[in-house]
Amino acid sequence: MDILQIDPIAGLVSLIALVFSIFAAYKSVSNEKYKQNRADYVVIETSFVQLEMSLKDRPGALKFHNVNIEDINKIGISIEEFSYLLANFTLGGIDYREKLITDDKPELTNYRIKMLHSQDTRNAWPMLKKMMSDTLYTDLIEEEIKKINEIELLKNSEQTKISSEPIEEEYNS
Repeated sequence: MDILQIDPIAGLVSLIALVFSIFAAYKSVSNEKYKQNRADYVVIETSFVQLEMSLKDRPGALKFHNVNIEDINKIGISIEEFSYLLANFTLGGIDYREKLITDDKPELTNYRIKMLHSQDTRNAWPMLKKMMSDTLYTDLIEEEIKKINEIELLKNSEQTKISSEPIEEEYNS
């Protein structure tokens, strides 16, 4: 009398099902751990934003980033505006890093690009960058600023050329 007789094909199918079940359970736990890590990251980064906004109340802390209030004042913005810009670009960095999960090369948002069209924002950027890590995000900002500055230079040179033409005609007459 056979105590236990297993069909080889049924045994193989059961073994494959067991392996897939273990793999699925591992992926599920791994995915949950990943989601929790992402959520923790966003909470930590958001805390940085709150800390950066507090710089308006503690401008002396800027010295830890090799930035001083006099330099901020020289470019014509207040410490409150600088804190706002820093927090805003930090949030942009958080958004950018989140997009990197699903997109190999995310772009700057129109919101950030429009901000960079402000001369005050571009003037503040070198000091803002001192307070941020060098990343693909900051590289994109640098590239965008360079493009905007080139366009502004081109516009200004065309306007200068147009405004100087009547003077040259009058001079030559």
